[in-house]
Amino acid sequence: MQTAIIISLHYETQSFVACRELWHSICARMADAGFTRNGSRFTTAMDFDAASRQARGALDGIESEYCARTQSAWEYIRDFYAVPDSAIIDLAGPSTHAIEVDMMATGAFQKFFR
Repeated sequence: MQTAIIISLHYETQSFVACRELWHSICARMADAGFTRNGSRFTTAMDFDAASRQARGALDGIESEYCARTQSAWEYIRDFYAVPDSAIIDLAGPSTHAIEVDMMATGAFQKFFR
């Protein structure tokens, strides 16, 4: 079972430049921790508990860098979730639960079915 970690930042309330810098750090740390990035979702084959610990460790490492600066990295992070990857449904795409197929009886494909 794959586990997904979903991370998003407060682009609305924080500096775009600071968020972009933090996002690059997050992507690098999550890759080092064994995750594959797909947008704001980071997936791994680790079980749920191990993936949660790895992700938290990656972000805690970033936090130690930001503590040396002026603001906590957690002030920039809006969402930080761990979920089974199979539970994620992309609502922006077509529904996979009710695929409809319309067949047109034009006879154009009859020669392929002989």
